[in-house]
Amino acid sequence: LTQSVLLVATLGQPAGFDKNEIFRVAELKDAEQLPEEATGYDALNALVIAGPYDLDRKRNDALRDWVRLGGHLVISVGSEVEAYRLGPLATWMPVPSRGQFRLRALGGLEAFADNSTRIPIPVGVRTIQAAQIGPINGQVLIGSLNGPLLIRVPFGFGQVTVLGIDLN
Repeated sequence: LTQSVLLVATLGQPAGFDKNEIFRVAELKDAEQLPEEATGYDALNALVIAGPYDLDRKRNDALRDWVRLGGHLVISVGSEVEAYRLGPLATWMPVPSRGQFRLRALGGLEAFADNSTRIPIPVGVRTIQAAQIGPINGQVLIGSLNGPLLIRVPFGFGQVTVLGIDLN
């Protein structure tokens, strides 16, 4: 790849990561495919986790060290608040999850994405399960009446971005 092409790894099959001219995607099927050492992440521009959150100790420590050294971790929580809260990521993650709420519209997310198209909500679904995230010492990128929906926080030299809805 040329340096202008971003390399993103995904875990948990988040939607919307199709190969294009801007980035390439390495789809990981399960957490065992994650590196056991921080240097194993060095080729990535970002790692996106949309579940599972149950990493073993070596992978959890390696991921934490990679982010601390400058990596960018993106976490999608949504309906999996308990799995996130009880998983090993929560032991070092600078973004707590306090519960869930129902979200009726995705206008804030659509505006943030600078996209004139609406984000499709499945037929028959009136609301989307969202995670209440925070409080944080970081930047709220998208807010809602029930608190932040998308936030970015520094972690060492890196950053963690947390989205309160499911990407998958």
